[in-house]
Amino acid sequence: MGLIAPVLAAEHGGLNPLNFDASAFLLTIILLLILFGLLLKFAWTPILNALDAREKRIADSVMAAEQARRQADQLLADYNTKLADAERQVAERIEAGKAMADRQGQEIIERARAAAERELEAAKRDIGLEKQRALVEIRAEAIGLSRAIAERVIGREINEQDQRRLADDVLSALK
Repeated sequence: MGLIAPVLAAEHGGLNPLNFDASAFLLTIILLLILFGLLLKFAWTPILNALDAREKRIADSVMAAEQARRQADQLLADYNTKLADAERQVAERIEAGKAMADRQGQEIIERARAAAERELEAAKRDIGLEKQRALVEIRAEAIGLSRAIAERVIGREINEQDQRRLADDVLSALK
């Protein structure tokens, strides 16, 4: 019944949507223009301004992001340069340390070698001194023995001159 009532009213002289009314059309156009003007002034312009402001903020953000990216790239390049320089310095220090360790090792070896040679020379000197002392003792013992033998064989005491002659003979025989 909801759709039938307007049709029945149109048949009996009521509202007919198919009838053209110029005054209603003109009033509708005027109302649309006023509405459009109001929308333009109170809605459309603020919306466009807000969109422009948003677009400007986005463009500024993009520009700031691009600038931040360039700064980050520059910082990264600086960091990489400093890192490479630090690695080079570390490598140089390691090489210098190795060279110093090698030099110190060689110095220690040379000092040890020199100390060993001094010890060897001292030992040779000590051996030579002991050999001389042993020879002196052997001479003294040989002289004493030869004197005792000579006194027993000869049956008399031997004097200093006889003793020297006998010692020289014994030493000559030992050599």
